[in-house]
Amino acid sequence: MDEIEEYILKSKIHFNPVIILDLKKKKLKSGDFDMNCVYSFERQSSNKTELIFRDNNILANGINGRNIGFVLLIKELSEIEYKGIEYKENHDF
Repeated sequence: MDEIEEYILKSKIHFNPVIILDLKKKKLKSGDFDMNCVYSFERQSSNKTELIFRDNNILANGINGRNIGFVLLIKELSEIEYKGIEYKENHDF
């Protein structure tokens, strides 16, 4: 969690939507478990595109290294095209 918080604080996020997080527990052959995570949000455009980012085995891999879903999510939210756009909530989720 510290790694995620630090990454967010260093980023220049221009868009603050409701982000849906879907965490799924994954049982490993060793009997231990790990987690897969899917992040999604609705892009505020005329076609209301949903953007989806995914990371696998987040407990073992963290947000850096093999997983880039979280990093790509933050990069998307930091795009200059979002500057000045306010999120309009859609309660259909």
